[in-house]
Amino acid sequence: MKRAFSFALALALALGCCACRTKPAVTPFYEITAAPTDAPATAPRFTPTPSPEPTEAPSPTPGAQSATLGFVGDIMAMSLQIARAQTDTGYDFSASFAPMLDVFASVDFLCGNFECTLAGEEAGWSQPKQTAPPATETNPTPKAPLQKFNAPDALAADLRAAGFDLLATANNHCMDKGIKGLYRTARVIREAGMLQVGTYLDAADAAVPRVAEINGIKVGFVAATALINSGVPALTSEERQYAVARLSDMERIAASIAACREAGAEFVVALAHWGVEHSGTQTRAQEKLADALIEAGADAVVGAHPHVAEPIEWREAERDGRTVRVPVAYSLGNFISNMAQKNVSYGVFLRLALEKSASGEVTCAALAYLPLMCYRDGVHRVAPCFADDAGEAARAFAHVSEVCSGENIALIARGELIHAREAAIDQGAQ
Repeated sequence: MKRAFSFALALALALGCCACRTKPAVTPFYEITAAPTDAPATAPRFTPTPSPEPTEAPSPTPGAQSATLGFVGDIMAMSLQIARAQTDTGYDFSASFAPMLDVFASVDFLCGNFECTLAGEEAGWSQPKQTAPPATETNPTPKAPLQKFNAPDALAADLRAAGFDLLATANNHCMDKGIKGLYRTARVIREAGMLQVGTYLDAADAAVPRVAEINGIKVGFVAATALINSGVPALTSEERQYAVARLSDMERIAASIAACREAGAEFVVALAHWGVEHSGTQTRAQEKLADALIEAGADAVVGAHPHVAEPIEWREAERDGRTVRVPVAYSLGNFISNMAQKNVSYGVFLRLALEKSASGEVTCAALAYLPLMCYRDGVHRVAPCFADDAGEAARAFAHVSEVCSGENIALIARGELIHAREAAIDQGAQ
């Protein structure tokens, strides 16, 4: 059941005991004036479909504090999605997420990869994919221009209303509408009430650790991308120092993780945009980057970019002279999109169960996933898939299960979601 959390944003740490150095003044990200949204952040109505009798959900270790983190893959807003979300008064994306509300409500904190921009209508909404120009003597094999994405602000409001708490924005599309679009995207997400990580407004903003206190457990988040699309406006030398966190700059990532620790984070999640598009298997480069992130201090690594599901594993790597075992999800695939290639409609919901021992150590005690299906008929809708489903949902379940299953990696059962919903109703009635 989703429980209350608070953001712990350390702007001037250890005041009074750091007289030897002066921290720069930092404006908290939530105090920065944001661009207006064009839709109210009201929760969409949803009536769950009938389901089998619930099964008993696993109980946390007695006496331990616990928190659950949920993750989904690529949140995209392509031209047909935007057109279908248009109403007489604006845009409404809430129907796209309605089938997922039980899933989202079953975790305490929900994260996604926002692979789009919120640059405003004047920047132009997402356009359909273009065809390649005619071949010429100087360019005998021309490529089609890369798509550029931009969605109405209502998408941020509807994501928040659906239950999202954090969006990562470091990805290859973050500069689709230039640096102004990058800045505005960050502001709109924050104004909608979500934590945002991976792209920043200035050097001071980039220095602020993103830490959330969830059920008494402080969790830090960092995000970085391996690439930015070509054909977008170039960053200045100054902007390159802060605007987009890059996986090639592991020193900076390590510093961000260290800043989260200094701000009190007891567990740190690294969100990585990496890999090869449409590949169902991670590359050796992803594995090496995962090891580097773990060595830098990440306690979990969650990946995006391939648009299809890739394996999940407990990965052993070295940190501070000892071997640690860390959950790594190489790609959660698409969450929502209008893509039509093979397997791109099948996504993954990932759940990390954190526990805090009596000694104060926080670990990932359990790792679980749930296959998802994005339906592109009518309003684009994302729904969970279970073993007893039929049709396309059954194919999604089979594919994702084959890719993601592994030792000590559980499948989330339908009964767990019912149990979480009933617990939420019981608590609400008290």
